[in-house]
Order: sequence, then structure tokens, then C-alpha cells
Amino acid sequence: MKIALVYISPNKTTEIITAKLCNELRKFSAIKKVNLGDEKFHNIDDINTTIFKDIDIIGFGSPVFHLRVLKPINVFIKSKAKEIIKVNPSISAFIYVTYSGVTSGKSLLNAAQDLNNMGYKVLGGFKVVAPHFWSSFDNFPEKNKVQLLKCFSTELEKRMNNPPVWKNLKKSLKYQSLLVKVIYPLTKITGKIRELELPIKVDKELCIQCKLCQKECPVVAITVDDFPKIDKSKCIHCFHCVNICPKNAITSDIEKAIKIVEKNRRIVGIEIPQNHIY
Repeated sequence: MKIALVYISPNKTTEIITAKLCNELRKFSAIKKVNLGDEKFHNIDDINTTIFKDIDIIGFGSPVFHLRVLKPINVFIKSKAKEIIKVNPSISAFIYVTYSGVTSGKSLLNAAQDLNNMGYKVLGGFKVVAPHFWSSFDNFPEKNKVQLLKCFSTELEKRMNNPPVWKNLKKSLKYQSLLVKVIYPLTKITGKIRELELPIKVDKELCIQCKLCQKECPVVAITVDDFPKIDKSKCIHCFHCVNICPKNAITSDIEKAIKIVEKNRRIVGIEIPQNHIY
């Protein structure tokens, strides 16, 4: 059994989960990883889908932004996934997401729906609570999350030969609270408002032109000449550039971001169960 994992991880938590998942899946299969945040995969249009022609299962991993998977994963699914199933019509798929614990929104449901509509056998997915970029990752993932990955890898092997009925899987993925379902259509608008509330600023004097921000921006929104220039039309406000700048030349109001997350938690509550296989 051959598995490919297509993922993106601006703040590294999804990458950590992907690495741990690979450890479990290697017991059964060979793994091919495609990190859309890597420079060689930044241009999704240029990705050659023939690299997936002998893959049995393709997994899609993403952090949750505005109750959805991150834009590059969504773009990959809507464009490249169509090409992949043409060259490999027997391929199966699954989805996994990391989220803050407040809500994973419709991230799993939407991605699974798109893949099913394209003709994929959707084997399920899972969600894992991950720390925000301003938090320590030292103890992540905790034992219960590693155990979940072990259980999922075993379950995946079973489902390969006995895929879940789509109607039943779709029903299980409609786990969102009524409030989340109500606010979901508005989150793109509120997300834009939040971006205005948390501008990313560049201090030209502090910049040493190391170009780390340019290299690691997952959506190629930054170019560095004399100093970093951020293309606002591409920026997804993942704050990875803020987190990695060695000279604090790129900043934002992190304290305000923390307050916004806490406010969301008070309004929406905590999604239960937090870590779960579907």
C-alpha cells in the first residue's frame, strides 16, 4: 500500500502531526510527502500529478483558518485532485486538520464533500487540537493525540478494503454546533475584519535581508529586496513571518490576537469531542 500526504503547515503543528502520522503509516506502507509550503511546491499549477499515479491513498492535511482548510489545500483539491483521479481512478482519500480547540468548522466536511464529488473513495479523517503559534510546542502532540494517530492508521488499513458508506460518513462530519453553522457563511467577512485589526508591520531598519520570511511564506506573499514587502492580496495572516523573523523586523499585535481567540472561545465554546476520528 502506497500513501501520499499533501499538506501545508505555516506554524509547523500540522507538519508535526504529519510526521507522527508517517511514523504510524510506515508500518503498512511507503509514504510520499508533498508540503505545499515548500518552495518547490509553491506553484500548485506546476505540480506534476503523475507522481500520484501509483498511490493507493492520498491524505490532505491543513490547519483550520476561518472554519475552513487553508487556501492552498483547497486550491489543490479543487484543481489537482481532479487531475490525479484521472490518472489514478482507484485512489482513495482522507482528510486531517489541526485547530485551536474552539471549532474545526466545516473544514473536514467541505474537503470530504469535494473529494467525494470528484469520485474519490473517502475513507474518513481526523481532527487534532494544536497550540497557537505563540505557544510552546515542546509537549505537542500529547500521548492521547499520538494514540489517536495510531488508531487512525490501523483504522485506515481496515477501511481501505471496506470504505465507509458516503452517506454515513457525511452525516458524521456534520458535527458542527448550531451557532457554528449560523456564523459559517460570515466567517470570510469577519476574517477580513480581523486581518485589518491585526496588521502585519515591517520595520525597514531592523531587517537584515536574510529572506527567511520570503523562503518560508506558505503562499508566496513576501518578497525581499531592501526589506520585506507583503502582498496583501495573497497574505493569509498566518503570522508565520512574525514568528520566525530573527530580528523582530516583522511584527503584529499578538496580545490582541490572544484576546480575540479568547473572545471566540467565550462566544462559540469548545467543540466536543476535541480530538476525534471520523
